[in-house]
Amino acid sequence: MKQIVDNLRGQKYLTAENVDALRKYIRVKNPDISGEELSAVFADALHKIIDSRISQFEESHRKKIKEDVLRRAVGKSEFSINAAEVFTSCLSLKLQERGYIDGLARWINHSQPVQVSAEKVDKLVASMEQVEEEYLENNLDALIDEFESSETEAEKLQIIEELSCVHEDGKKAQGLSAMLLRSIKYIKPSMKLALLFALPIVLITALFAADMFIGNRIHALQHQDKGRYVNITDDQVDRYLTLESRILKKMDGISGQRGLLLTDELHDELRYVEIDREKLRKWLDRRNSMLAEEPYFTAIISTSKRYDIHPLLMFAVVGQEQGFVPKNGAVAKRIANNPFNVYGSWERYNTDIYDSSSLAADTIIKSSRNRPAYMNNIKWINRRYAEDPNWWNGVSQIFNQMVKEIN
Repeated sequence: MKQIVDNLRGQKYLTAENVDALRKYIRVKNPDISGEELSAVFADALHKIIDSRISQFEESHRKKIKEDVLRRAVGKSEFSINAAEVFTSCLSLKLQERGYIDGLARWINHSQPVQVSAEKVDKLVASMEQVEEEYLENNLDALIDEFESSETEAEKLQIIEELSCVHEDGKKAQGLSAMLLRSIKYIKPSMKLALLFALPIVLITALFAADMFIGNRIHALQHQDKGRYVNITDDQVDRYLTLESRILKKMDGISGQRGLLLTDELHDELRYVEIDREKLRKWLDRRNSMLAEEPYFTAIISTSKRYDIHPLLMFAVVGQEQGFVPKNGAVAKRIANNPFNVYGSWERYNTDIYDSSSLAADTIIKSSRNRPAYMNNIKWINRRYAEDPNWWNGVSQIFNQMVKEIN
């Protein structure tokens, strides 16, 4: 996989020079175009360029990949996109649908000469499930190295686990035979002859290992209810979030640790509910908010329903980010296109309310992953949504106020 990543880095999709040339071309072709129209045409052109490079994916998957790739590109000091960055986005989406895995494998094989199977791609995507997006982006090479080395280690672990699962009715001998045959390939040629003399010791050791692992300590990570329990101390939470599930499964229940429940879902109070729309519109009108008008009002509520997010949470985020976008602002209409400040700010990414609300909702959902059950949901979202560590306090206060006054 390491060679694949190196090959992908050599595939340049867009450079800073390409972007400048594209902007100039649009202006030459449309000399009377406004700044807002230029942004819209430019964004559409970027989407089409990236779309043409990832045609191996289904349309619904291409949309998610494009959004993630562009979000990362806009955040860089110099706008550029290469195939390795698309690959990073594909891994960070953490989708394990069959169609997505097949599409990713096809794209990898089309984009560079080293061929890879869909099965290996599936394992790679699964290994990144517990890795935080920022860590993945900054440590891709190290994670790929770890994945490659884990292939051999995982097979060895599987041998031990098979020993712990074999039955006492005669299948244990069969399991041991399979283990010994498969283990030979891990032994140096000069040592294979010595194995014949060491066989009795190997059998005794293997049986002892089976008894040790029957307690199933190797499976410290378990699925329970809607979350996952792992033996880990509070001060290890950040470290946990950078570990892949393969490592977590080997963590022992050491004295002094306790079970920590992690969940990927929004708390129930933050999930979608029907609200009194007229009451909300009047509440926004009293604050002279652009969001009381169309298409902003309906767009935000529709997006909330689609992503199963409480509508008032979405409006509360805009309240914190842009004070609900007062109508008398000099550039209120432009701000209202991206009042969530996705991709950094409304100035940097000026799109439309349907696009920006969808991106904001997607960020909220993704930022809720791996949340310790005792952690405030909005505070956990704060980690990825905003640089201000107190952002969650403002959003929470606005949300609670709106729930009290509108519901």
